[in-house]
Amino acid sequence: MDKKNAIKSFPKKHPILFHLLLIMVVFFVLLYATLCVIDSFTGHGEYVNVPNVKGLALEDAVQKLSEAGFKWEVADSAYNDTYKPGAVIDQEPKEDSRVKPLRTIYITMNAKSPREVVLPYIVDMSYRQGTAMLEGLGFKKIEVEEVYSPYKDLILEVKVNGKPMTAGMRLPVTARIEMKVGNGAGEELPDSIEAESGDSIALFE
Repeated sequence: MDKKNAIKSFPKKHPILFHLLLIMVVFFVLLYATLCVIDSFTGHGEYVNVPNVKGLALEDAVQKLSEAGFKWEVADSAYNDTYKPGAVIDQEPKEDSRVKPLRTIYITMNAKSPREVVLPYIVDMSYRQGTAMLEGLGFKKIEVEEVYSPYKDLILEVKVNGKPMTAGMRLPVTARIEMKVGNGAGEELPDSIEAESGDSIALFE
């Protein structure tokens, strides 16, 4: 009886301590309930594999992702001649990655045609400068041929798909760029010698 009376009289004898204990109990109950709710929504500890949708048409890729419980979003488009136009050429996260359910999968679509840019006039530029400019524009098929010239690493001639380039040409980034670059093996003639040579040729004419 003494213990029961002590328990019943505790709130009256120690009201502040009793209320503190009551607040702590309520706090931990609410915290536990909140964590349970969060786990149910976020799928804590639950992971699934991302399906591979590369190469699929957008409609088929969306259906496959939705059936697997994922959201999706088209993040970008690019051109890749190994895929059909409108097909998925990349995805993030990658296939077979283990992620939480309802994760958004970002996909990149294949454009119908390659992007076109204006080709800069790079003749008389250095090889490094011209190549950096072309790569910055997105050109990947760049072929270089070294030719006999006193001007080492100087771009002497540029062809596009086998034809001489002209300033301001608009080209797809898949075009083949061919550059002839000096190898620095020759010696540059002084202007006086070049002038004399020119006069001699004129006399023979």
